Formats: sequence, C-alpha cells, structure tokens
Amino acid sequence: MNEKREPAAVWEHTKRLLRDELSKVDFETWVEDSQGIFLDESTLVVEVCNRYGRDWLGKYVRLRAERQLRLMMGRSVEVRFVVDGEEPELTLNTDRDDQILLESRYLSIYDEIVKPERVVAFPSYYLRWIPWLGADLAWVPIGFRQAAYLHGCRHEEGDEFEASACEIARWSGMSRAKFWRRVNDPFLKWFIRKVPNETMFHWDEKEKRFQKHPNSWQIVMSIPLTPADVISLSTWMRERRDSGMAPVSILKAAIETPLDELLPWLKEVLPPEEGGKPLGVWDVVIQVFGENLDVELKPILHQLADELTNHIHGRTVLVSHYFIEKWIPLLKSGPGWLVTLLRNRCYYNQETKELRDEIWIAGGYGELASRLGYRRPKTVIEWITGNGRGSQRLKQFIQRTERVKRSDQGVALSFKMRMQEPLTPEGQKVYEEQTREKGQGANDTMKKGGQGANETMRKGGQGANATMRKGGQGANETIRKGRSGRECDSIKDSLIKELKDLKYFKDLKNTTTSMIMVNDSGEAREMVVGLSWDLSRLLKHNRIDDSVIRELTTKGVNVKLFVSWLLYGASLQGAMLNNPVAHAVSRLRKNPIKGAGEGYDDLACLPPDKLAYLVSCELNGTAKYRGNKDWNRVMERAERGRIKNLAVQLGLVLDEGDDP
Repeated sequence: MNEKREPAAVWEHTKRLLRDELSKVDFETWVEDSQGIFLDESTLVVEVCNRYGRDWLGKYVRLRAERQLRLMMGRSVEVRFVVDGEEPELTLNTDRDDQILLESRYLSIYDEIVKPERVVAFPSYYLRWIPWLGADLAWVPIGFRQAAYLHGCRHEEGDEFEASACEIARWSGMSRAKFWRRVNDPFLKWFIRKVPNETMFHWDEKEKRFQKHPNSWQIVMSIPLTPADVISLSTWMRERRDSGMAPVSILKAAIETPLDELLPWLKEVLPPEEGGKPLGVWDVVIQVFGENLDVELKPILHQLADELTNHIHGRTVLVSHYFIEKWIPLLKSGPGWLVTLLRNRCYYNQETKELRDEIWIAGGYGELASRLGYRRPKTVIEWITGNGRGSQRLKQFIQRTERVKRSDQGVALSFKMRMQEPLTPEGQKVYEEQTREKGQGANDTMKKGGQGANETMRKGGQGANATMRKGGQGANETIRKGRSGRECDSIKDSLIKELKDLKYFKDLKNTTTSMIMVNDSGEAREMVVGLSWDLSRLLKHNRIDDSVIRELTTKGVNVKLFVSWLLYGASLQGAMLNNPVAHAVSRLRKNPIKGAGEGYDDLACLPPDKLAYLVSCELNGTAKYRGNKDWNRVMERAERGRIKNLAVQLGLVLDEGDDP
C-alpha cells in the first residue's frame, strides 16, 4: 500500500481485514464506527466513541490491527485508540522504538532438543536441605522458586503474581496430582506458606458472577539455614562472644572459616515434626548479640552477615530444564538429587577447558545416603548397581570407577559423572527422526541436482563413473582391466577428488581403499578409507592443538593407542565422557604406552577399512552377526550416536549430521 495514503483510508482497509477475525456483533459494536485520524512513520491514531470502547479495542483488537498493518506497510506501526474529542498524545514512544525482534537458532539437533542454555539456578547450600525435606519433597521449593522467578522478575517484594499449579508441578519434576498431594506438607513451611484469604469469593465484573479467589502462597526466595546449621552457627558465635571477641571480629572470622568447620555435617538428621520459621544469618546474629546493637554498628554487621551468607551458600548449582522436565519423571526424585549432588562436586573451566568429572566419596554409599536423607545405604546401592529400568537410566549419568578400603574399615568410592544431558528415549527418537530427515534432504539434493557428479552417474553422462557403468573406454575401465602406469594414477586421483567433492570423507591419507556402507534408509554408498592410521593426521583431523601433537609424537605415542581410547569413548563404559577425544589425549599425555584395555587394543590393531566395516555393521544393526567377538563384547549396548561420533573422529565420514 502507498505510504502517503490518508489515515482514514489506511484504517478502512485494516477494518476490512479485521472483519474476518472478529465476530459480527463485536465488529459492529466497537470497530465499525471507528476512524483513522492521524498517521506518521510509526503511529496510527484511531478515534472511537467512548472510553469503554477504547479499552476494549486496546485489549482485543490492537495487536491484530498492528499485525495487519505490518503486513500492509512493510514496517511496524503502533495503533492508538483515543476517545472522540480527546487530543491524542503523539510523543515518541521510546519503549516501542527500542523493541527488537529476536529469533533463536540452534546449530545442532542436540541443542535444539535439550536447550542447554535453559537452566534452573539455586545456591549449592540448598543441597543440605534434602535430608530435612526428603528427596521427594525437596523438588517442590525448586518448582515454586522457578515459577516465582519467571513470573515475578518484574515485581517488587510483596507484589502478587499468578502461576498455574501445572507449571509449578512441571518445574518440580512431578505430575499435577502428585504436586497437590505434596504442596500442603507441613515441612514446606520453611520455604512456602499458604496465605489465608480474607474472603473466599470476589465479584468478577467482566463475567458478572462471583469467582473463587485463587490459592495464595508466600515464597521464601532466600535459602534459609537448616535447623541444625542454626544451632551450629549460633554455638560457634557464642563460644567466641564468651571468650571476649567483638561482634565484627566474630563475623569476619566466620567468613574466613571453611564451611565444614563452621557448619559440620551431622551424621544423623532428626527433623522436627513440621517445618518452622525460616531463619538466615542475620537472625542468628540477633539471637547471639541481641537486638539492642549499637546503631552505628548495625550497618557493618549487616554487610558482614550478607558476606557470610554468600560464603555459606557457596557456588550456584545449575540444573537444566531438560533434566527437571524430562529426566526426573523417569529417574524419580531420589536418583535425580543423587545426580545433582554428584555433579555439584564436579568442575569445568570454560576458559581452559579443564574437566573434572571423576570424584571421590570418602564415606562411600553411607555418605551418599546420609546426604540424601536415607538411613539405608542399600537404597543408593540398588540405584547404582541394580539391573532394573531405573538403574539402567541412572547409569547414563553415573559410572562407579574405583573402590578402596580405608584404614577405618570404611570404603571410599569414585564415580565418573556425565556432565552433558543424555537424551531421553523420547528425545532420542526425535533426534534420529531429525537426523534422518536432514540426511534424506541431502540425498534428495544430490538426486535432483542435475549438474552433480551423482546425477552424471545416474543419467549416463560423461563422468568417469558413468563410463565405468556403460563399459566405455574411459580411464576407470582401464583401471578395471588392469592397465597400469601414469594414466591409471591420474584416473585414480580424479576418482578420489570426485569423492572428496561429494564429501564422503576428509583428512585421509593418499593411500586409500573403497568400501560400501549402508545408511538408515537402506541406500548403499561408497566410502574411501585410509589403509593405515597416521597419528599426526588423525590428531589434526580432531582439531588437537599443534603443541599437543608435537608432545605426543615426541613421546613416540603409537597411533593404535589413540584409536583404542576413541573406541573406549564410544562404548558403554565410556558413555560418561563428554569429549572422548580430549579424554584420549589426556590419557596418552599421562601414560603414552597404555591403551584402553585388551578388547579395545585388539580392535585398534585392525586396519581402517576393517574397522570401518564394523562401524557400518553396528549402525546397520548387523554387527553381532559379523563374527568379531572383540567388537561384540566391548561395544555391547553402545549408544548409536556415539558410534556415529566415532566414525567422525576416525575420519570415516565427513559431515557430523551425515548418517553413514
């Protein structure tokens, strides 16, 4: 539409489009008699008959009208409704001018499914509350806090805002029915309290009838101290107060004291009959030193109390939305907290890429049970070592690696944690469907691309492969008939170049052999594979730093050991590894003469074409029938995605999204 047209004409055209979106009664009552009176680059002012009509149009019509105007005029135009006789305020709306349309985009299918940037955050100190609340109940305050964060971020303390019970239940990792069974538990009084309404019903002017007031809850957003820690902290402060230390010195000393000394962990938690009043560090300060503190001293003590609170709260725990919404209903509450508890003890440095995903639990299963509020260590043992469906799911996150007897007859355990969220069975199906669709899209492109090399082969063009199929006199035919010499070498090079152009492989040695691999749709494709491994090229292929490559080659590392560790990373034993390549390099830097073990070492001795053949059989679901006992043993129940990654790491395929 011509932008110079009058506002009345623009609005009349918009009204004709709105007629189809509104009921006949609403349109005739509120829209039909309105008229456009002003139009500039960013604003259209529409005059209406009365204030009620202005409010109704602003609520139900404005967004629809702005959408139609954006389509008509090719730019965003704000619609303002004014009452007949009022002077419209045409000042610049800076809030609207600052609006930016955003569209999220993911570069991997995994990120699109898991959305790792979406997390729930809470202080690690909250993990000390699990024995008091119980593993099942401890997820409920997390749900309330997350809903309050999402809906209350624009509100001040004391403001009321609404959130549905279904949403809070989802952030608690439980069903709506289970949420309503848990939410009235008296132990939750430390974090949430139901606020009684003065009146049960209120008059709804719009509906013209009485409506029941929604349930009202008060949420404690600050994490209070556990009852045991209130006693421990107050005792610690009183001892120093009685010895003559000043309040400021006591708080400064508390900030410098390690948390295990300041608030020792009780071996046995004896919770009260129900939750009590939430208390923080400042409440303990008042208990110890009294309320009649020096007026000039209070601001300093307040600041020190806040610093001590930060010291006690520790670092922030990040739990992904995907884990809470998708995995906790499958793992159940207790195992969900076990994963969160152990992950909190792990470490990852974004800058140096240092990963500490293996941790020691000095007290073994007994310590884990105590941290989760269970009296029977056997409960945790059954989760981790059992054979049920829940245990199999938990093993995707936790792998016990070592067991050492202590001098006091106790047992210390080490666990390796998977820090990246695995896909749930439902998510895995979505992942495979999307990868299959993208792979099929690539195949369709090759089939329909009339100028491509594959099209040439299919249409009997002049390409070397077409000549091969038609029995022509080309160079490929010469190779097949056994002719040798410079001509054969030239044609072989052209074939390899053609396959490179078609992106069937990359970073391979000049000496190659071809083999057939079959994708998910049953379509056979030819691949070129190196006849031998080369450590330097394999490391460069996996983007290892040049300094590390020089270090490994100087130490004389055998390339088969690197392949052995990559095989380990693809197996079920290595399922906890986030980055199998980094793990392989790290292992070889520590011990350059040791591989992953007998079965992996034996497989690494196979030539690349034989190993590529086993990878193809595994992806086609026929590996166990192909007679390699080492592969069947070490790759049993290996994840399909990790086998595909193994193929990429070994240079057997080019594109990460391409199904071999």
